[in-house]
This record gives sequence, C-alpha cells and structure tokens, in this order.
Amino acid sequence: MHKNLKSSLKDLSDTERLMKIGIVGRVKAGKSSLLNAIAFNGKNVLPKAATPMTAALTEIGYGEKFAIEVDFFTKEDIANIKKDSELYETEFKRITQEKIENLKKNKKYASKSEAELLQDAQRRTTSELSESRMAASKDQYDRIRKSGIDINSLDSHKQVIFDSLEDLQKSLEEYVGSSGKYMPFTRNVKIKFQTDSFKDVNIIDTPGVNDPVVSREQRTRDELGKCDVIFIVSPAGQFMSNEDLDLMDRITHKNGIRELYAVASKVDTQLMGSIKSDANGDFKVALNRVRSVLAGEMVKRIDGLKKSNPEVGDAYDSLLQNGDESVICTSGISTSIKKT
Repeated sequence: MHKNLKSSLKDLSDTERLMKIGIVGRVKAGKSSLLNAIAFNGKNVLPKAATPMTAALTEIGYGEKFAIEVDFFTKEDIANIKKDSELYETEFKRITQEKIENLKKNKKYASKSEAELLQDAQRRTTSELSESRMAASKDQYDRIRKSGIDINSLDSHKQVIFDSLEDLQKSLEEYVGSSGKYMPFTRNVKIKFQTDSFKDVNIIDTPGVNDPVVSREQRTRDELGKCDVIFIVSPAGQFMSNEDLDLMDRITHKNGIRELYAVASKVDTQLMGSIKSDANGDFKVALNRVRSVLAGEMVKRIDGLKKSNPEVGDAYDSLLQNGDESVICTSGISTSIKKT
C-alpha cells in the first residue's frame, strides 16, 4: 500500500538540499498511521492527537541523537486561549437562551419541562458552536486547567535526549499523546530521529482546523509554504470533505511546492460490495476502481471550490490535471496485518 508513496518521495528527493514534506489532514484521518508506516515500518512511534485543537505543529527530521525539542505555550498564548474560552461560555449562554425561547414558541415542545428544553437547547448550541475557534479555545483551556500544572513551572523551551527510539516513543506520549501530561501546553514539537530515512527529508505534520493559537496557525501556513511536496490525507469513506477543503485553504500557490498528492487513507473500508463483485475478487482491479472513483470525487469537489472561491487560483491544479495519479491509496490495518 505504501510502496508507491515511498517511490514518489524518492523521485522528489533533491540531493542538493533537504526536502520538506507537509502533511495536511483532520484528526483521525490516518496521518499518524501513514507516517508510522512510511518511516517506522508500521511501528506506532507517533501517537494520535485527541482532537484537532490539541494537535501540535510537529516537525520530524534527522538528528545525531534521538531527541525531542518542545515549545510550550507562552503566558500570552494562554491568556488569549482563556479569553476566547470565556467568550465561548458567554456566547453559549446567550445562544442557548435564544433557542429555549424559540422552542417554547413551537407547539411540538409544549409538553416539555424546563429541564428538557434546557437540555435540548444546550445540545443544539453545542453542535452549532462545535466548529468555531471559540470551541477550540474552550476545549484547550479546559485541558490546561484539568492538568494541574502551573504554567510558571514550565520553561518556554525544553530539549530531551534519549538513548533509543523506544525511550523517545515513551516520552513523546507525554507531550503530544491524547492524554499526555504536558500535551495541553505543547505549542510546537520537533522530533529528531537517528534514522537514515530522515537524513534528506524533513516532515511538517500540521494541526487540524480552528487552531486556538492564532500565531501557530500563521506559522503552520508559513511552514507549508516552504514545502516541496504536500500530502493531503483524507479517509476514503469521507474523501475530500468540507473539513478537508477548509484545511486545504492553508495551501496557497507557491513555485516551491512542486507536488500535491491526495492520500486516501483507510481504503480497505471501501473494498466491498459492488466494487468487490465488479472486480471479480481481483484486488488490484478493485483498488484501481476505488482510486478512480475517489479521484473523480476529488476533481468534482476542487472544481466546485474554484468556482465558489476564485481566489484559490491554480494552487490545486496539479491535483486536477493528474487525476488518478494524484490519489494514493493507503491502509494502516493492511500494514499491521502484513507485519503479523
């Protein structure tokens, strides 16, 4: 599954300088599985983030020693997160009250108690605000408070050196893992692996949408602008969703970006039903058919995006022009099965 992807990376390699690769994708899109498969033969070295809001900007590269360099949130960062969190609570109360009043006017809810109306209104408000930056800040600040860690006890920058990949892996969970001790405070992390596969390559793994830290969002855009190739990771079952298109907004036209690829992760979930029967059980035929269907969906979505947002320009034209060739199908579970 990952052989073609590795081949693409090899073809793009520039011997005169470090090649920079950007990874864009929502949480649970399969980014961690993809990176682990490419760099560590499927070994779960890179942990998964809990939510888009808790995913740090991560740079992965080569080092003479295994090491982690962490930048924590500044006091100003946390003050801004707190401010937006409080704004979320204010807006949540206001919108909830409006919804309660509207529900009371609806005969359908005439028999509902005040408690039931409140519960219904809160559920609707939570859904309405879930994609906002305020909600991201609320989530982040709640995690900061629950951590029990005093920001004053943390240095702005920390470097930890390890004797082995296994030691690094255990410690990494503390900084970027979904339940890591320092995860709520981690702004950016640079991971250095004493691994030959990273000698000529630098990987930038980006956070999800609605980053509660505005300055980090800008840095994410800046880093992607320096990339030679960008992989847009999207689950095959929800390929090129609206959230993916929102994330792609970070990719602007730049002469330095030589290649764009759409990575259809978890493609094994699509190898069933009519796809399987039409291919007469031939795996390669089925996979190629899935790729063609996904490529068609991608072209349709990007064409629509260009029409509704002309400012996009030709940033995604390489995806449109190359069609099937721009879609790389991957499967984390297939990699795991192959290892057993």
